[in-house]
Amino acid sequence: MSSNFMRICLPNVSFIIVSTVISAAASFSPVENINYAVSIPSNTASTGGGNIYFQIIAPSTYQWVGIGIGQQMMGAAIFVVYADGTGNVTISPRAGVGETMPLYNPNAASGTTRLAGSGVRDGMMVANVRYTTAASTLQVNSSSSAWIGAWKSGTPLDTASPSTIINGHDAHAQYTLDLTKAVIALDSNPFLASNSTLGTLESGAAATGVKFRVSEIKNFQGAHGIIMALVVVVLLPLGAMLIPTIGRVWLHAAVQLISLAGLIIGLGLGIYLAHMTDLLYRSAGTTHTVFGTVIICLFILQPVLGLTHHRRFENDGRQGVFGHLHVWYGRTLIILAVVNGGLGLILADNSRCGVIAYGAVAGVMASLYIVIVLRARFPSLKILQKKNVPNVEIVGMLRRNEPHAIDKSR
Repeated sequence: MSSNFMRICLPNVSFIIVSTVISAAASFSPVENINYAVSIPSNTASTGGGNIYFQIIAPSTYQWVGIGIGQQMMGAAIFVVYADGTGNVTISPRAGVGETMPLYNPNAASGTTRLAGSGVRDGMMVANVRYTTAASTLQVNSSSSAWIGAWKSGTPLDTASPSTIINGHDAHAQYTLDLTKAVIALDSNPFLASNSTLGTLESGAAATGVKFRVSEIKNFQGAHGIIMALVVVVLLPLGAMLIPTIGRVWLHAAVQLISLAGLIIGLGLGIYLAHMTDLLYRSAGTTHTVFGTVIICLFILQPVLGLTHHRRFENDGRQGVFGHLHVWYGRTLIILAVVNGGLGLILADNSRCGVIAYGAVAGVMASLYIVIVLRARFPSLKILQKKNVPNVEIVGMLRRNEPHAIDKSR
């Protein structure tokens, strides 16, 4: 960010420093008019812990804006800023606890101080903050310090309570700051022009990072969910039904390979989605993301088992060990995938209708598959038979002397 960092559309804000005079600051602007800046006093840099200073500037059309120390919400030291209703701002130190909104952290309140220059005026919120940090919370000499930011537009909260409930963010950002370029000489508010010993903003202190909007997250969430649900509750069971119904091995293989490709694509979307939402193999998303990754890795072995079974069946006309393994391995993985899909719906806080629809389709496909398998396995059960429908049990196994008998055991 350039040296105009604090000149963003604030010509009439007299109590805010329009031309911020900071000897050094690491700064980041994830979206227009939302700006973060961090400065480290030299004595803090030398001892590894102590006071740090940060500033948040955002339009007052935002309900709240937050900054956090850490690469994800879980475990981060978070500071949320919102209007207090009297022309100033409330600084609310909070602890990141995962997928839920961060909770007020009274232990951090004593080390958090709102400084002069903070307030709400002319459509802008400004928070100048001093925070006393320990080395375990922030490595003040890091050249790639991990930080996060988030914001929510809406009606001002207008409360001085630091523990007020806040709604979920519109978007969030992850970024790194070079704190070695954010060192200031004095341990005092660097965001005031009256501190004449300070110089100008160092141009090399800007951050690198990426921001994620809620709309983007929802798009990835929808794509991941639709692809996975379609593959798990429709395509995979359908592919499994093809052998005992029409006996076309090549069609069975084609459908299942397409399904496997869909699983891999869905996994990629899911990993990126979990990265955006801080749920990748951690926090509330641990079960779904770890379970899903393992299941899809296991699915990759299924074509190998199927090909081995098919070649052995062509030679001796028997289902054999690999045939049974291929069938039951696949059935088990499909069941586990359906269960994990349900966990994903819960994690995404899907609607009740969505959960019911998923369960209903899965139930119908499971029932259909069971009927087909039973009809093939027990042809004497007339209730399962339809008129003029031939017995689809392993016809090829009863005609072993015929070349290229079709295995319909799946």
